[in-house]
Amino acid sequence: MDLGGASGWNHVAGGVAAAIALPVGVFGLDLPFPLVVPVAGGIYLGLAFLLARPRPIDRIDPERVGRAQAALVAGLIEEGEKLVARLNEASRRLAAKDAANTAAHMAGIAQAILDRLAAEPGKLASVRRFLSYYLPRSVEIAEGLVVVEGQRARDPARVAGIHDMMTRLDQAFTFYSDSFAQAELDALDVELKLLGRSLAEDIGGAATPAPRRQNGAA
Repeated sequence: MDLGGASGWNHVAGGVAAAIALPVGVFGLDLPFPLVVPVAGGIYLGLAFLLARPRPIDRIDPERVGRAQAALVAGLIEEGEKLVARLNEASRRLAAKDAANTAAHMAGIAQAILDRLAAEPGKLASVRRFLSYYLPRSVEIAEGLVVVEGQRARDPARVAGIHDMMTRLDQAFTFYSDSFAQAELDALDVELKLLGRSLAEDIGGAATPAPRRQNGAA
């Protein structure tokens, strides 16, 4: 387990529970303060652990790809999730609503790709360029737009160019997300062709139902 969680929300939940436990224990149950403090601390740590997101290495079955490959994929997922967190942060700081929505959408797709990669680590090759190039560059573009928006005399052409690039990157994210299914779709196309060929060879035109005779026809 990663006690830090994906975005720290597990610590927030643990902190809230501990903050509630302190006054309840001291004033509500009339327990000694020195006794309540470690109990509240235990509640905090317990919730933070229970609600923590599993580490990437814990989400990958090494029996499927080998331990070395599992460790490689886990490391890439861990780095990818840090980038996703930065992309989400940039989306919250962007003033332009369309750009903010695009950044948030890219972050969601990127996280879905990372989750899918954890489940299917053997498909690393299909998204490796996405992880090593498009995702980090997208984070830099989104964070750069945050800086540009903070300028008093911003260049409209630069802003428009960044918005256009983010839209194109969003399309690239969707492309790589769909690439996971491409192997299955290719196999399905081959299977359909083979089945069609077998049906033509085995039953030929017999697969076509004979026309129904009209009433009174000879």
